[in-house]
Amino acid sequence: LHARPELPPSDTFFWISNFSVRPHNIAVDFRRMGEVCRTLKHTVLYLDRWDKLFGAHEVSSSVHRHTHGLIHPLHTPGNALGRAWCLNAIYHTVMHGSVETGGGEAKFDCILGEAEEERLLNAVEYKASAASDVFANVDINKSTCRTLGDKARIIAELEQRYNAPTERVNEVVRSAVNAWVARAVVEKVEQEPSLFTTSRLPLCAVYLLREGGRLADARGLAERIAVACTEAEALAHDEATAGQEAAVKAVDEVKATA
Repeated sequence: LHARPELPPSDTFFWISNFSVRPHNIAVDFRRMGEVCRTLKHTVLYLDRWDKLFGAHEVSSSVHRHTHGLIHPLHTPGNALGRAWCLNAIYHTVMHGSVETGGGEAKFDCILGEAEEERLLNAVEYKASAASDVFANVDINKSTCRTLGDKARIIAELEQRYNAPTERVNEVVRSAVNAWVARAVVEKVEQEPSLFTTSRLPLCAVYLLREGGRLADARGLAERIAVACTEAEALAHDEATAGQEAAVKAVDEVKATA
């Protein structure tokens, strides 16, 4: 709630899967997962460590205000992206609720602690594909479940009811998480305009947008970087020269892929 001031405590409700999902009748509850994601409209995955996918099992919960929700895994070392139930929820959010796929108004995000967010941004600044390289290993086949047999049941239900083989599920989840990273990096750049001339992060944002197929956004951001660097050079900031050359190159690359 501290991180989401728009959610007033008096009007915020918690959906805790351990109490809401009935282990004695899991098949029925599982079939309603898509409906739950559509109703919540906003699935937010808490990542304890963004670059550690697998570990011991976790206990997951969700919180929602009216039709907005937050899936918040509380876990031992590992990551929610290594949990079959969490991957299932992400898939349903994207495929059965997102505007992009013609569904409702549901959207997917991740949330990190402040130190972990800084660690992610530093990694992306050092290597633009740092996050996507990690998330390429997301695999529901390698995921875990607290209850034995649940993973096989989840995979079978996705394949049989939703015609979603594991390869498709992995593709959807990886794409959703990578899109969130791109949004997070762009948001950081927008919040701190000085980064346009002092950091590689804006260029990394261009790369991430382009890789995610958002070519118009990538082109627009690259051109803004070029303008900012040109203005900085005009003010005799010698350190901007290298950034300007890189920005011009980025613009050319984006135009070439458009």
